[in-house]
Amino acid sequence: MDRFAIQHPRTRSFMNEWYYHKLLNYAGLISLRYKFIPLIINGKNMPIYAIEENFSTRLLENNNKREGPIFRLQNRESPEEPYVNQVTFYQTNKYKSTDNGRYLLRRVERQVSKFINGELKAKDVFEIKSMAKAYAISDVFGHDHPILAYNMRYYLNPISGLIEPIPYDQQEIKLVKVRGLIGERNKHYRDTTLYSDKIISYLFRDKEFSREYGKALNKFSKKDWLDEF
Repeated sequence: MDRFAIQHPRTRSFMNEWYYHKLLNYAGLISLRYKFIPLIINGKNMPIYAIEENFSTRLLENNNKREGPIFRLQNRESPEEPYVNQVTFYQTNKYKSTDNGRYLLRRVERQVSKFINGELKAKDVFEIKSMAKAYAISDVFGHDHPILAYNMRYYLNPISGLIEPIPYDQQEIKLVKVRGLIGERNKHYRDTTLYSDKIISYLFRDKEFSREYGKALNKFSKKDWLDEF
């Protein structure tokens, strides 16, 4: 790892985050390296801390993915208007320095915009099986925090040209009945102007994505599958 955070284990609710990333990996999704380590600062022994991988090329390499842009959907407040919807990239200068890199950045912005405007179907923008898995796994944990689009990170696969999820920051494990399934609540975002919330709402309006989400729920909720994990 060349970029990472060190934090007290309670920041991500102790073992909860560790289990989450192990489950993402088991399901074939991009997962951060997250582990617990002894820490020494200037020769002083500290308690056990959690080390959490950050978003860089080495994260992709560790997940056997070809190098491509990692980004987030950000809602930036400004005095001129309530919200500014924008795509924010990691390692922007690196991608802007080459023709292919600039093409990939433009593709992300174009694909997201066309999806939000209803010009493209979900399968033309996202790797819908991966997105469905990410949502269903959050349902297994009973909390939607990591898939809320302002928390989620995304990756443009340069081979397929499709966007894949990089979920993290699960933290909580709740009974499903507390908040219900993510797919049941997507209508709450229907009239929003925010890109981040529109992504969720528009995905669930898409029949093919909803079908994949149902398949993933069915698979990940089976006791045999969870026991095997």
